Amino acid sequence: MNYRPFLLAIIFATFVFYFPLAARGAGECSDNGYTTFTINGVGADEDDARLNRNAFRDKFIAVNSSDQFNNEPILVDYLHNPSHLGGVDDWLKSIEQGIFDSENLTDYDLTEMLLAASEKLKTQKVLLVAHSQGNFYANSFYGSVADKDGGIPKESIAVYGVATPSSFVAGDGKYLTSETDKVIAGLVQRIHFREVLAPNTRIELTDGDDPLGHSFSDVYLKYRAPRVIGEIQEVLSGLKADDTRGPDEPCLDPPNLTLSHRIQGVAFAGADTVVNWFGGAVGGAAGFAVDAYTLAKYTVGAASNAAVNLVGGAYDFAQNAFSDALAALKNLAFGFTLTPAGMGPAITNVTGGASTVEQDSSGGGLTSAAAPPPAFSGGISLADLQNQLDDIAEQLDIISRQILAMAGFPAVLGVSDKIVDEQAEQILEEAMQPTRTVRTVRASGAQNSPPKSIYPQILISEIYDSGTEEFVELFNPNAFAVELSGWYLQKKTQSGSGFDTYASKNLFDGKSIDASDHFLVARSGTGWPGGVDVYTDYSLGPDNTLALKNPNQDIVDKVGWGAAQDFETAPAPSPGANNSIGRKWNGSAEAYQDTDNNSADFEAQIPTSNLINAVFSSQPEETPQTYPKILISEVKAAGVAATDEFIELYNPNDSAVDLSGWALKKKTSGGTESNLVSASAFSGAIPANGYFLVVPQGATTTYLTADLTYSGSTYSFADNNTILFYNPTGAVSDKVGFGQAQDFETNAAENPTAENSIGRTWNVRSLAPHDTDDNSADFELQTPTPKTKNELPENSSPEDSEPEPEPEPAPLPQTVVINESAWMGTKASASDEWLELHNATDESISVAGWHLLSSDGGPDVTFGVNGTAATTTIAAGGFYLLERTDDTTISEPAQWFGSFGNGLSNECETLSLYDASGELIDQTVCSSWPAGDNETKQTMERISASSPGADPANWANNNLFTRNGEDAQGNPINGTPGQQNSVSASETTISGFQLSQLFSEFQTLTLTFFGSPYIVQDGIGIPEGKTLAIESAITVKFNSEKRHPSDPVGALSADGTLKVMGTEVGPVLFTSTAENSFWGCFNFSETSSGS
Repeated sequence: MNYRPFLLAIIFATFVFYFPLAARGAGECSDNGYTTFTINGVGADEDDARLNRNAFRDKFIAVNSSDQFNNEPILVDYLHNPSHLGGVDDWLKSIEQGIFDSENLTDYDLTEMLLAASEKLKTQKVLLVAHSQGNFYANSFYGSVADKDGGIPKESIAVYGVATPSSFVAGDGKYLTSETDKVIAGLVQRIHFREVLAPNTRIELTDGDDPLGHSFSDVYLKYRAPRVIGEIQEVLSGLKADDTRGPDEPCLDPPNLTLSHRIQGVAFAGADTVVNWFGGAVGGAAGFAVDAYTLAKYTVGAASNAAVNLVGGAYDFAQNAFSDALAALKNLAFGFTLTPAGMGPAITNVTGGASTVEQDSSGGGLTSAAAPPPAFSGGISLADLQNQLDDIAEQLDIISRQILAMAGFPAVLGVSDKIVDEQAEQILEEAMQPTRTVRTVRASGAQNSPPKSIYPQILISEIYDSGTEEFVELFNPNAFAVELSGWYLQKKTQSGSGFDTYASKNLFDGKSIDASDHFLVARSGTGWPGGVDVYTDYSLGPDNTLALKNPNQDIVDKVGWGAAQDFETAPAPSPGANNSIGRKWNGSAEAYQDTDNNSADFEAQIPTSNLINAVFSSQPEETPQTYPKILISEVKAAGVAATDEFIELYNPNDSAVDLSGWALKKKTSGGTESNLVSASAFSGAIPANGYFLVVPQGATTTYLTADLTYSGSTYSFADNNTILFYNPTGAVSDKVGFGQAQDFETNAAENPTAENSIGRTWNVRSLAPHDTDDNSADFELQTPTPKTKNELPENSSPEDSEPEPEPEPAPLPQTVVINESAWMGTKASASDEWLELHNATDESISVAGWHLLSSDGGPDVTFGVNGTAATTTIAAGGFYLLERTDDTTISEPAQWFGSFGNGLSNECETLSLYDASGELIDQTVCSSWPAGDNETKQTMERISASSPGADPANWANNNLFTRNGEDAQGNPINGTPGQQNSVSASETTISGFQLSQLFSEFQTLTLTFFGSPYIVQDGIGIPEGKTLAIESAITVKFNSEKRHPSDPVGALSADGTLKVMGTEVGPVLFTSTAENSFWGCFNFSETSSGS
């Protein structure tokens, strides 16, 4: 085998990293134009990065219809996110970025991207379009340069994310992720360390597409190019030129290349070449060590258990895989083997002449007694190559030591950052020397001190401390089983100064806890559902603290409860009798809550051994009882005798009401309130639409039909008093103030006289007493009528109480009308509701101060006051779109967005539109929604702006053939937001493509009356199993220019079912768009049935 190319590649790559071929010169930075950089995800080589750039550039030009935007040039380039070490490096890098998603991570590749951008960037306005893992780099790029010295102002840079695994887009940028993206929506969202941005579109994949639904060019640009480019155009429109830089200055200062960056460059240069020649094992070890070093630095600050585990795994992998693979490579290439320091003894292997290989006194390295290896032509010797690889090995050894040092074990390993940095400096200085000897790097005292093991997190999930039946439940939150040998539980009493045994190490020997499973430790002799894993003879008590420790004697989890003195942040509550304290379960995250705060993480509950904890409340919250309204319908003050007074109640409800616990009181004009009938004394029931009479004790025989008497024999009321009736909650059900009373509803009624009572007037239309919350308007003097319908006073006539016939309401102005309603939401979300207003005049109208109100109070919009209004003016004949919550409800831009309160009911609501003076301009009807379909999400469209909105016949469903816009997931809107309603159009055009698309969504399509005539451009095809229905009184015109008598295909071809519902008075007419012209024929295939 010829190793010459392999050797040259390594040496050349190393040379490039130590000696850059060219320095970056001063650049020009124009304020005219935009630069867009695409950043690829993992696994893409430079050719792939170029293809992504080209695909984006082509789609932008196609959608934008130009290679310019806002009359400025668009420059499209790429920043390559390279794949190192056969993808091993990418894996660890992605996890690192996921853990520290909210931080600006600076790694080797980001520095290289910043360097490339500083050379490529020639305009002051820049957009990063990132795909997949490239979003992490785009966010960190933004964080590294935005408003930084030598960077780019935030007003001049933006980020757009595609298929993003991140929890945010830097600079509050836009993004697009599909529900069908199996990488992001399927995998990353389940295993990611942080919350990931939710999918906001749904791309239906077809045969031949990327099966993962993740490709930038073959999925996202293929199916969502208009949306992607449209949103990018919005972003570009918001960018401003950087007025801090002159035209001769560079747009971005290059990054400083640190020593660490150059070391990583050397490692990657060599290891990537090794991977390309010999596979991933050798280079993978190098990459793990390089990236684990970076990850460990963040781990120390973040104290992340997941990151600690990754560091340990990376260290082990780097030692084992690199040692074995590099040994095999050296043995193959040179006939002898190097053992990196700290990675075990050297392997003796001799090829060719006699040779002796010995382990040096430091426990690593190589001494060879063989003759020096021969040189290849060109002056490159095997010794030089060996030295190159030795340096990489030594650097990896240093890095691995730094990992463990930063993880908390410098005393064990005896390695200091200063020693390591000095050694790294020395290696770098020697790297370019013509010849070197093999060295070993080992810190003093490290030979016999094994590194401290790193153990995963296990949680205490439930504690039951009730007598002899107590238990402690553990939970493994990891995706792998955990061996528990050497683990143990300790307890501390409230007054204890230290921990004592609860479950010793020997109880856990040979035990393990499965992934996402429970482990139960219980008192001896007890049994619990799911089984007991370990029995203990020790007991717990109230106000104790329990600690779980791993074999390192580290406290992995700790719970103190009640009055415990040792806990995480604050103690958990006392469980109470027969209850446990359980860790709260987060149903959406499918994980136990662990905020290191016992009070926040635990709550009392019913014991649930070996099961997900159930939330418990010792006193379940009761729904407050509500009480119906009972009216005071008549009041009679003292007449001839003091006991002549009475109070009559009326039940306007359709069911009887128990009055136990209610109370009847009076209040004097001076404000003193006292009982007439106390709550404890009130009893009886009032029938539906019936009366209940309360009188004084000893009342005259006139009132023998009374239902209840006052509580006291001396109780009574007088002129200028107020009568109040309270329900059992203490709320006032009704009150009547009369004369000079100081407490009343709106205005006081007259005082009753010796002969007359004051009674509620009767509403002859509703057949019920008036109740306008105005005592003066609702009550009038009358002849007393206890327990019967109130009568009019003697000097009045029936006409006095019967209102005048209401005149026909004047037609509403309807200058602006409520034109369309998506009360059912969209396919993406039932909450994505929107409304549309339409200016029916030929002049623009300002709606500032106008009020749109629903009958249930939501929406309640005052334009220019609440919500967010892009404008308060509706152009002549124009439309005004209102979207619930925000402007992402649908793709069409909203003129107003904000709260709809509780949203639009699926039953019905009346919508009323008032102008700034309070005049009613337009109103809809409500018994049920007159149109719209909750299942198909067809909107409710107004047929005529000149006909009343309160007329149910003036509304119809969108006809599906005329529709526009997309919902938040990219589904078509079955409505016409911002455009003329489908049911208002003078004609409807149908194409074959349109029919094909609709039949892919619906089983049956109907040509409705609202939409006729229908102009068919290129024939109608009805697929097998589908139905086309045509309502009566419809005209269907086939485009004569598309038809010819010799055309063998009919104007209508039915493999499915055609249903024509014409009648004698409403026939269906099939004709041509031109008079006396051939329009075609009908063809029915063998699969057509029911036509």
